Amino acid sequence: MYLTEIDEKTGLVKIEKSKDGILAIKEFRDIIHDEKLGIECFTAIALVADYLSLKRFYDDNDRPRASMEEVTGDRDKFVWKQEKIQKALVKYDDLQYDADIEEERLHRLRKTNVLRKIKEAEKMNVDEMIAAGYNMKNLTATLRDINADIVAFDKRTNKNSMFGHSPVENGYSLSRLEQKLKKKRSFYNEINENVV
Repeated sequence: MYLTEIDEKTGLVKIEKSKDGILAIKEFRDIIHDEKLGIECFTAIALVADYLSLKRFYDDNDRPRASMEEVTGDRDKFVWKQEKIQKALVKYDDLQYDADIEEERLHRLRKTNVLRKIKEAEKMNVDEMIAAGYNMKNLTATLRDINADIVAFDKRTNKNSMFGHSPVENGYSLSRLEQKLKKKRSFYNEINENVV
């Protein structure tokens, strides 16, 4: 995950003394301390919103239900449109916001939507496609345009380094000093270079 870390033992967002920073965020704390919601709900929120979530390519309507099912086994466990959950989702998005990652997510979502339409259209006869407003030639042209956008985006950005500034790296949360050490032009690196 990009913003949070999952506990291997519980399968839920990790909260322990060294990784309890999410409790400092009021919107997250409101969810976690609510007896009806708790850490399960917050984990579902993370699966819905996190840049590196396994559910990131689901459409906006199915992502919350699929995430609740993964965490609790019940697709309708929580009332998703309630104010507490919506505020936590907004806060999660705000805290992890990165313009390049957002752009990539939009390209991938566009591609997923067009692929679904192509898949649906392939199951239809010509009359059904016309009634549904599908034109296979236009859909495949749109897919080619989206793929070209993705290639141009990948060339413009170094995709491998986009997630390099994540607060969690390889399943390990970096301390503030470790994050500083990773920065190339940092006070800490300058001292280390002078010492060596």
